[in-house]
Amino acid sequence: MKNFIVIIILCLFSVLSIDVQNSFSEDACPKTVEEAKKNKSYKWVLGVFQKDMALNCYYDDNGKLESEVLLMGWKMESIVKKYYNNGNLKSEVHLGPWNKTEGTSRYYYASGKLKVETPYLNGKIEGLVKHYYESGQVKQEAPYTAGIINGVIKNYYESGTLEWESPYVNGQTEGVIKHYYTDGKLKTETPYVGCKKEGVSKHYYIAGRRETPFKNDKREGVLKEYYGNGKLREETLYVNDKKEGISKYYYINGNIELETPYIADQENGIEKEYYESGTIKLEAQYVEGQLDGAWTIYYENGKKLMSVIYDKGVAVSGSCFDKNETARVLTDKELEEWDCSNEIPKCD
Repeated sequence: MKNFIVIIILCLFSVLSIDVQNSFSEDACPKTVEEAKKNKSYKWVLGVFQKDMALNCYYDDNGKLESEVLLMGWKMESIVKKYYNNGNLKSEVHLGPWNKTEGTSRYYYASGKLKVETPYLNGKIEGLVKHYYESGQVKQEAPYTAGIINGVIKNYYESGTLEWESPYVNGQTEGVIKHYYTDGKLKTETPYVGCKKEGVSKHYYIAGRRETPFKNDKREGVLKEYYGNGKLREETLYVNDKKEGISKYYYINGNIELETPYIADQENGIEKEYYESGTIKLEAQYVEGQLDGAWTIYYENGKKLMSVIYDKGVAVSGSCFDKNETARVLTDKELEEWDCSNEIPKCD
């Protein structure tokens, strides 16, 4: 008999809970304090307008509905809704026992359009979190297990084309992150191990591609860039994320364009630039990243055009030459203008 009475009481509470949920969905809080005051179904209790001891209405300083909370009896559950100033729904969250979020929480734009859907189980995100553009198109999908990202996050352009995808294992980036152009073509691919870049990162573009080696999240090895026809454009050695040795750039015909020596990421030594024909165009002496010594530019026939002497990055003297190799000393004004604009003075 005692067990029978308990069952009857539990059934009554279940019915009451269902009725309360229906009243919440069909008869939400009045939109303003004035409307609540006029409605006899609502009572002012401890600073809150209440209906049936279950629906609680909260208003902002301007008297507009800010949020509403539905308490669902013996289940110790509640549904919380928040609103924008314009009256549109901002969010709706289902709280289970001990205020743990359960079910699908939804968040909205001020326009009323759906912005985010987040599924919960026992207070933790469980399943696919979806973000939306205001147009309604899916913006991002992120898989979760027990509150931790697990799987591939996918981000989309508003057109619906995949923008990028990033694999996760137990909350850490693990695998190859890929970015795409709006036409769907691959833009970049970068391998990760334990949230750190590891391996060769590749960047594709119309005019060619770049390959950058990484080790433990730092550039390590020879960076190579290629023209669209597959010919080498650049090769630069990195050691512990710093340029080291001679960095080389090439013309599309394969001839060397530029050679720059580096020590610990600073220019050190004689930088050389060449005309596409292969003849020397420029020589510049660097010490610890600064011009220090002779800087000389040549005509394409190999004869000197201008030479400037630097002292720790400052031009101190110089000469220019006509096509007959007749020298003329540069004036202080010409040196100053050269230092500011790198404009070569008239020498012939």
